[in-house]
Amino acid sequence: MSNKGFSLIELIIVIFVIFVAFVTAYSVNQKIISYGLLSGSRFQATYLAQEGLELVRNIRDSNYISGNLWNNGLASCQSGCQIDYDDNSLSPYNDSFLKKESVFIGYGNGVRNTLFKRRIVVTPISDDKMEVTSEVFWQAQGKRNSVILKDFLYDWEN
Repeated sequence: MSNKGFSLIELIIVIFVIFVAFVTAYSVNQKIISYGLLSGSRFQATYLAQEGLELVRNIRDSNYISGNLWNNGLASCQSGCQIDYDDNSLSPYNDSFLKKESVFIGYGNGVRNTLFKRRIVVTPISDDKMEVTSEVFWQAQGKRNSVILKDFLYDWEN
């Protein structure tokens, strides 16, 4: 007598293989979504950190234009400061979230908080050189993530 069809063991093996394939596909899909969200946040944080450096450069350049000392308003920022996109000076860091304001992100009266906080530290190195560190950090997936950019400012006149 010939047996046609599947035995019970073959059926269990097929079901197990299909189950493993679905679990693997689901796990890979979750990792892709997780990495995509983290990548988008890191991209935005990098731009916010770069903006912090540019705003400090703008203060230095404005000092030159107005005839002030090049480091006026910068030397008092060794313990951490913050600055908004439309500010002309640094203010003490107060651990507040950046807010979404129409098309801009800043510390003003935004519609909602973003994930990000930005802290700027200016460290004098010599009379004509300063190190500027702009750190943007956020919480994602239970971990603290950050982007840190550093640059040097110089006194152009010396």
